Amino acid sequence: MIMVAPDPARDTPQQMRTWLDQFAPAFIGATGPIDQIVARARAPGIGITPPVTTDGGYQVTHGAQVPAYGREAQAREIDDSGVAPAAIAQDIPPLLAGSDAR
Repeated sequence: MIMVAPDPARDTPQQMRTWLDQFAPAFIGATGPIDQIVARARAPGIGITPPVTTDGGYQVTHGAQVPAYGREAQAREIDDSGVAPAAIAQDIPPLLAGSDAR
């Protein structure tokens, strides 16, 4: 599982590691320039906008979907937040075999 920081200016590697460790130590955190993160998230349909300061606050808007990628590095399945881990796990064997999930 790879989580991409929706706020690379503030999400330090240490902060991401602390957050990801709440789920599983094997999870990986990634970051990069916000314009690249936005473009790559939007390609499979995940909503995200660059962080903005409004009315004295700081707002980060991002989707909560979990895309699963096949061998050709294209999103083949996108699960919404709250999907049971078992449902996501059943997507993996077909993706590894080179076919669509479910």
